[in-house]
Amino acid sequence: MGAAVHAEEVLEAFDEISYLKGGAIVRMLQNFIGEENFKKGLKWNRNKQGIKQIMTTWTSQSGYPVVKFERNYENRTAEITQKPFSLELDDEEESIKVLDERLWSVPVMYTDGSELDWSTKTDFWLTSKSDVVKNLPNESTWIIANVQQVGYYRANYDADNWNLILEQLLENHTKIHVINRAQILNDILNLARSDEVDYALALNMTKYLFFETEYLPWQAAFTAFKYLDIMLAKTPGHDEFKASAIIKVES
Repeated sequence: MGAAVHAEEVLEAFDEISYLKGGAIVRMLQNFIGEENFKKGLKWNRNKQGIKQIMTTWTSQSGYPVVKFERNYENRTAEITQKPFSLELDDEEESIKVLDERLWSVPVMYTDGSELDWSTKTDFWLTSKSDVVKNLPNESTWIIANVQQVGYYRANYDADNWNLILEQLLENHTKIHVINRAQILNDILNLARSDEVDYALALNMTKYLFFETEYLPWQAAFTAFKYLDIMLAKTPGHDEFKASAIIKVES
């Protein structure tokens, strides 16, 4: 069943959206309906979901999700899950988080190291808590989701896939789109703050910055370093952290 999208419907979808969240969601909307449809309100056809149904999941509830790819390297599949993303929860908030049933209609797009494709066409929609994607590359090849960070969500992976990404960044970081290099740092350092990944893994990801010359990844790193500098102040590890950060900047 097709759905015609007009300018009024686009505006209606954002009646209750907050200003800060709105910018990111507007970009996501523009990507999946197309720039011309977005600007002119021309007809846009979807086989399964209308724009209002999709956008209601973003405009009628707070927050945004983290989407995780948990790969099975033997059968070349991955379980894709979504859950609300939160930073630094206390025990009471953690118990609430377990019961949190918020779901979003998430446009999932991904690429891999064997067939680089940095176009932002949606591969599939994640509308439930979990789904399975098949025909992934072999165990020596990374995948990266949220291509060019057009989706309003964080991307997480199993530790093996994170390490494959790190290997690529250290070997030749330019094979990964600069926006995704910034996204990788932003995501993993914030996922570490929320105890979704180990901080050791997150900080290892910054090692490739010795070779980085673009602004966006450095901006993502500086934001995280500022938080760590505050949190580590007056601790035994603060001097070591500052020295490491300075070396990266001066290199």
